Amino acid sequence: MAVKVNWTLNVEVSEGPKAFQSETIEAEAYGKVAVDIAATEKKDVEVQPSDIGQVDFFLITSSKYGASLKYQLYDPTTSALGAPEITLDAPHLLVGNGAVTLLKYHPVKLRVTNGLAEDVTVEILVARDAATLVTT
Repeated sequence: MAVKVNWTLNVEVSEGPKAFQSETIEAEAYGKVAVDIAATEKKDVEVQPSDIGQVDFFLITSSKYGASLKYQLYDPTTSALGAPEITLDAPHLLVGNGAVTLLKYHPVKLRVTNGLAEDVTVEILVARDAATLVTT
């Protein structure tokens, strides 16, 4: 049974271009994680059970943002931090598998580094296909 994720984008530049898009993504599974991270703390976060399947939607938000709040994905094949750190200075939304591949790795596990002077709550939402076709 598919789950539906509805998303809307509304961008408007004063006296400039506008963009509005609203769509529904159907996925076989979704996962939501909320993690409290104290000031100057690092935490590893399990986002989904494995890299099997195709992630079509990735959203990471925080209760506060800044240049010293960062996340980094683990390489699921080596279990080591493998991607460059990404600054979480605003919500990050990637829609479609093409956009999610910009992360370099499937968002299975990531490390959040809170270099801010205050505690934050980071929330991550992914939607994905859960099954893969077996051809034997």
